[in-house]
Amino acid sequence: MNVLTYLLSYLIVHSFEKFRLEGHSRCAFDSVSIYNGKMINSSRLIARYCGYTIPPDVVSSGSTVVVNFATDSSVMREGFFARYTSVYGKSLLL
Repeated sequence: MNVLTYLLSYLIVHSFEKFRLEGHSRCAFDSVSIYNGKMINSSRLIARYCGYTIPPDVVSSGSTVVVNFATDSSVMREGFFARYTSVYGKSLLL
């Protein structure tokens, strides 16, 4: 789990450049999940991805996100590479 925080009033843009995880229709085995705020909470889930397709950019609604990689360790794939950038915008989370 990684917690990324930028200055208040900035939003975080999460961009995948490579993406190769074990695929499943519900991402039950390996996945990357991105949450608004500082905690893993289903109500703050922005996106969850698995498989081979490079996901679209994800933009937070506040200045902090949690990025969580989960795996069952049964099937190995190449993994993923992502970049994080900040953009100025109104923060929706306090």
